[in-house]
Amino acid sequence: MKFTGNIFLASVILLTLISLGCGDRSTGERNENKVSISIKNGNVQGHKIVEAKKGQQVELNFTSDQRMSIHLHGYDIKAEIPMDGSETIEFEAYATGGFPVTMHISDDNHSSHGTHEMHGKLFESPTLLEGDTYSYTVDVGMDPSVIPY
Repeated sequence: MKFTGNIFLASVILLTLISLGCGDRSTGERNENKVSISIKNGNVQGHKIVEAKKGQQVELNFTSDQRMSIHLHGYDIKAEIPMDGSETIEFEAYATGGFPVTMHISDDNHSSHGTHEMHGKLFESPTLLEGDTYSYTVDVGMDPSVIPY
């Protein structure tokens, strides 16, 4: 892969996203959550945690001064942000837990994920009780990795 100038692997945690609660749609609470997220020089400006209730429609509006891809883990949503541009991710918050969003700065149509350790926690959920189970798929590129939990 070819990178120029200061554009290099920047696979860092963009923000730890969504400490989801168990909200009830019938309570009259607002059922949508729109958040603007500005990224400058590869760093998130302002708040880094977005909270949403289970069942809410979430809209994340990203702007960046660099071209990059973003990935919402757990929901497997990916988007490309053009240089000095914006992109929006919309989804229903159907899962509970903490889900990181990672960014991957790209140049000349190349990008890099780096290692999975740079992506932060893969799964975090205060709502799991003892005896509860969950599953996730380990990407081929992560084999044979030990994933701490």
